[in-house]
Amino acid sequence: MKKFIPYNKQTKKKKKAIDKLMRRFWGETKPATKEMKNKKAYDRRREKDRLRREERDRD
Repeated sequence: MKKFIPYNKQTKKKKKAIDKLMRRFWGETKPATKEMKNKKAYDRRREKDRLRREERDRD
């Protein structure tokens, strides 16, 4: 088993390798910022969904 060495005591080469690995993978997170849709704006899809739900609930 490898002995744990704190990041600040690693060599410059090792730190560089660790940093490179950390930057490479974002996992489930996407690096691009996301904008929230304007809820007040007219959205045909949302309107259709609402009408379908109302129709379904009436039956």
